[in-house]
Amino acid sequence: PPEGWAPPFAINKAAFKFSSKIQAVHELQDRLALQARQEFAGSLHRCMVQEGKAMRKPPVFGGKEIDLYKMYRAVSKRGGYAAVTDDKKWKDIVRILQLPSGNNNASYSLRQIYQKYLLPYEEFEAERLRREMDDAAAGDNEGEPAAAAPAPAAATDKRIRSPDAEEPPSRKQKKPRTD
Repeated sequence: PPEGWAPPFAINKAAFKFSSKIQAVHELQDRLALQARQEFAGSLHRCMVQEGKAMRKPPVFGGKEIDLYKMYRAVSKRGGYAAVTDDKKWKDIVRILQLPSGNNNASYSLRQIYQKYLLPYEEFEAERLRREMDDAAAGDNEGEPAAAAPAPAAATDKRIRSPDAEEPPSRKQKKPRTD
């Protein structure tokens, strides 16, 4: 700018107000996770209302409130309720949720909580995904009969492999040394 140039101050100091907002640091860092958590809570609520079971408060285990979102994600990553139950992985879920595991029935109790609150939601989501896949297949194959879509649980179940899939290396195998 040229010498001597001094533009007038453009903000009206008397009318200017700044309102602050308190936010937790972890919310600022993880906005996408917060949005996914909120969408999950809304979807879970809609499912429970549809089932005729309104949840007033989240379940409590060992004096600690259970994070249903975290529990649902942990079970889903392991193939869903049936896979976790068949593979007896409920102790892993107890550990992930950082719940007290001194009780021998911790796994059983957590499984019961999942059955009551999240199993209907898991089935609701599987059906919703199945309908979306059917709708997409019907849109792709206009005029052709829609093929049966595989169940979403089968797509996420890591135990099911295609016959021509490569077998993963064993954990106990050692890499050959190149000295």
